[in-house]
Amino acid sequence: RGSLWDQSTQRMVVQDSANKNTNNFIAGLVKWSGAQLPFTVEQSKNPDNPLIVRLHEIPDGFLLYVLNHGKTESEGIIKLNIPAEGTYAVHEIIQNKNQKLKSSGKQIMINTSVITPKNVEVWTVKRVN
Repeated sequence: RGSLWDQSTQRMVVQDSANKNTNNFIAGLVKWSGAQLPFTVEQSKNPDNPLIVRLHEIPDGFLLYVLNHGKTESEGIIKLNIPAEGTYAVHEIIQNKNQKLKSSGKQIMINTSVITPKNVEVWTVKRVN
């Protein structure tokens, strides 16, 4: 199984169990530097099939890609750090799902659907107040 490292992608976090040592090294560097990750992903049901998450800033918010590059279904909770407290309109483009999420501690939690193998969810996140 190969690994993915795309330097052209802004705010990418490598989350692949095949790269455990690399992930531990990067996590150690982040902790040492005091930098804050733009998001974290929790996957309690299938941690051996990690989701690949990419975050892009757009003029009025964020665009969030959640890819299941594995061989089994997977789902997760994405804890997205946001610039300001408030209510956020969260829209999953492919399934046309809309939610309004209130932030807590400058963070919102986005629950993915069950994502089938080789499938994706694409979310827009925009502050509404």
